[in-house]
Amino acid sequence: MGIALESLLILLLSSVAFYTVRDLPRWGISRSGQWRAVRIGAGTALGFAALAAVVWLIWLIGHHAFKLSFLLSFAASLGAAVGSRGSLYAVKADEQLTEAQELATLLS
Repeated sequence: MGIALESLLILLLSSVAFYTVRDLPRWGISRSGQWRAVRIGAGTALGFAALAAVVWLIWLIGHHAFKLSFLLSFAASLGAAVGSRGSLYAVKADEQLTEAQELATLLS
């Protein structure tokens, strides 16, 4: 039962990242901005996984280690979910700011 719940949790978190990638064209972000958002999301996932590995190592030293495979997959899927959604907002805001600056320059 525990493995089923762990798998369900990871699957649900991962589905957020997959939905975000599928939803990219609707955001009106340039192609380079879309790739930037994907890189930010992947970097966030890797960062969360690295943090989980360090936490697991600390727990291992203290003789309280949990299952590394679950901890890494949970952290990576959480990082992918957070990073993929957050990167869309960041890239969209950045592109809108650049567009506004270009329009202001044209008006001047």
